[in-house]
Amino acid sequence: MDWRIKAFIQKGFSILPYGYRLNYLAQSKFMTGFSLSDQHFAWKIEHARDHLAHFDKYGQKNTSLSDAVILEIGTGWYPVIPLSFYLCGCNEMHSVDIYQWMNSKTFFTCIDKFKEWHGRGILTKYLFDIDEKRLYSLLEMQVNHEDSIENLCAQIGLTLHKGSDLLSFFSPQKKMDLIISNNTFEHIYLEPLRLLLDQLTKLMSRNGLMSHFIDMSDHFEHGDKKISIYNFLKFNKSQWKLIDNKIQPQNRLRFIDYLELHNQTGWEILFTETRPGDVNELREIKLSKEFRNYSAKDLAVSHGYIVSKLNV
Repeated sequence: MDWRIKAFIQKGFSILPYGYRLNYLAQSKFMTGFSLSDQHFAWKIEHARDHLAHFDKYGQKNTSLSDAVILEIGTGWYPVIPLSFYLCGCNEMHSVDIYQWMNSKTFFTCIDKFKEWHGRGILTKYLFDIDEKRLYSLLEMQVNHEDSIENLCAQIGLTLHKGSDLLSFFSPQKKMDLIISNNTFEHIYLEPLRLLLDQLTKLMSRNGLMSHFIDMSDHFEHGDKKISIYNFLKFNKSQWKLIDNKIQPQNRLRFIDYLELHNQTGWEILFTETRPGDVNELREIKLSKEFRNYSAKDLAVSHGYIVSKLNV
């Protein structure tokens, strides 16, 4: 689909009551990004593997995964990450999103994909420490499409929260040992993201860990390969405000901006990993003035991990 058509549709949905539901229906029927393809599933399960590896290497040595309280920022449609954590021994996980995208149908679709990959003998190539009892429990799980998503999630120790005020979801005594996100931070505007990172300092246990994967490419390119992943950098703020939408916004922050935000809000960065992108492809874009102060190398970074802990 031409990116301008998708932008126009989502912009229209964003100004309507319950527009996110209309977007959900459109995505499920007409847009390939909704389906849980093998490629999408592989990306998500790789993120789960990476977060678990970060927790093992940089997390609290006296806190096992089975004892850890884990928070996911950005629930999305499919519980690939929570199910992966469940299979590897996690007992308590919370997931927060401003909309409730997930439902019993998408939960069932995700379960089905885990069963399929196990049957093909490739699941353990991605997740190395699967609890066999939990795996067989998952394989035998009969998902009732009529059951509530809350009840389905409870079977894997997952609690869903809807809203943006994280501090209202948990008591002051509830502290997180691991906070993760995948393809989420790029959808949060600068000041709300600053507030979120500040809130997370109040939820994190003293020696807890954060691990975030951020996609800094133009998401319209995902469905329209005729444009560059840097296409959105050619628009100034006023132009982008007209194009962008509140359902799936893109803040256009670069990796260096996320690092600075972490530093400003009290997080010590332990590890980063980036995909450098393509500087030559970037140079084909006539950049908006606001992006010309960045180095080409900083602008070109397309994806990255940031692992951090409280700066105490």
